[in-house]
Amino acid sequence: MAITIDIAAVRGGRREWEGHEDGAVLGLAEEKGLRVNGAVMYRFTAELAGNDLIVRGRVSAEFVLQCSRCIAFFTLGVEDDDMLQCYAVRAGEEFVDLTDDVREAIILALPSHPVCMPDCKGLCPRCGQDLNKRSCGCSRTPGNGRWNALDGVELS
Repeated sequence: MAITIDIAAVRGGRREWEGHEDGAVLGLAEEKGLRVNGAVMYRFTAELAGNDLIVRGRVSAEFVLQCSRCIAFFTLGVEDDDMLQCYAVRAGEEFVDLTDDVREAIILALPSHPVCMPDCKGLCPRCGQDLNKRSCGCSRTPGNGRWNALDGVELS
């Protein structure tokens, strides 16, 4: 299971590749808080420039992520519309494997702190109630105020 470009097919000029691979190709099965939901989709244009293979295109995948505020799971599609890679093609090489670069493009497109919705209220820090579902009776005042003295400090 890999995403590859056939060098012989590109020798005749620019070539288009479009397809999908099982989400397992990304190797993210062991990651907590995210799961690939289906296939990794790709559409590339590949061409040779001397001994270099230039690949441009789009990659996308759908994920089930865990919200960093309320810990609920939600679905999010991610994509990189501007993937651009250059590969040095060695003599006798038949295929160039794009899998690692596709994986990197998808991972970089994932949010570092995913949220299920922009106005997610998260969990109550005292009782753990999901504040998107209902409010709780906990006080919203700060704890013991150890840092409150810094509020009056003036820096010049």
